Amino acid sequence: MSPSRPDHHGRKDSRSCQPHARAATPRGGTPRANQNARRGRPQPKVLLAIALVAALVVVLALAVRGCATDNASGQAKADAQQAMDDQVAPQPMDGVSFCAVGDNLANENALAYADSWSDTTGDLTYDFCPLYNHVRDAISGYDIAFTNQETTLGVYQGHGYAGYPSYNTPDSMAQAVSDADFVVVYLHMGTEYTNTPNEQQVEAVQARADAGAGLVLCSHAHVIQSMAWLQRSDGSGSTLVAYGLGDFVSGYHKPDCVLSGMLSCDFVRGEDGIVGIQNVAWHTLIEHAEGDVDTVYLARDYTNDMASANELLADLDNPGEWIRSKTSEVIGSEFQVDQ
Repeated sequence: MSPSRPDHHGRKDSRSCQPHARAATPRGGTPRANQNARRGRPQPKVLLAIALVAALVVVLALAVRGCATDNASGQAKADAQQAMDDQVAPQPMDGVSFCAVGDNLANENALAYADSWSDTTGDLTYDFCPLYNHVRDAISGYDIAFTNQETTLGVYQGHGYAGYPSYNTPDSMAQAVSDADFVVVYLHMGTEYTNTPNEQQVEAVQARADAGAGLVLCSHAHVIQSMAWLQRSDGSGSTLVAYGLGDFVSGYHKPDCVLSGMLSCDFVRGEDGIVGIQNVAWHTLIEHAEGDVDTVYLARDYTNDMASANELLADLDNPGEWIRSKTSEVIGSEFQVDQ
């Protein structure tokens, strides 16, 4: 069921980069250009910018697969038959293309270049666009593009922009790589074991929203935190934020640390060409430990009897009820909660 609220659009920052000299287009056109032409409709390009003090980012594509069992040989035969069937089955003509690059990292030399490329040197304005001029066309040919914003983005606040070791990178670096229809930002921040976002989180998320992000995801507190729609300061649209997804897996013997969430939504291009967010939902997750078993369940598949047997929830009188009431308390009624 879709939430009963208007669509929210992830509009780009109006200050998009204009290359100083247009990069030459590779022979045969940009990647996927021919395929996109065959589709006969525009495809959303989503930039996944993973930002702020994230030393390690792991992107997990989770498929429901059986682990090795005593009937492995029978399963292998079934898999082999399925593989043969797949070879002759008609393949879908449509799809989503993806590319990924490494760390986006601003050392002193990059800051000096960006300062010199702006209108006036030393005025705290930076132009990072020339760094990407000769790859912009190639990357923009993909539906989804990923980069890791390795260095911390922040406002000046009297500390000065800096490279190694105390990185403080202008927001304009993120804006330079955000020439996309929709931008997703991840922030690794928050006060540990607190269900309410702190002031630094709120300010950082608002800054990312004002820079053009359409979705901001956070984790670090080890517990779940609220979700919200934020209005951008320039009135260009709204940004969805999940302040704390919690620990997907931790094994902590603390109930709050084994309760987490999975955010789902649809990215939809409207008739005006703008990509927005629809069908937002929070799916409650719980880590379950019992004997030699440790696994994660969707709360909708998790009974009260199972909760009572969960060794990680042993300190609670009614763990099944707690899972759902705690989630509702933190996430609130503005969003659809699946549990």
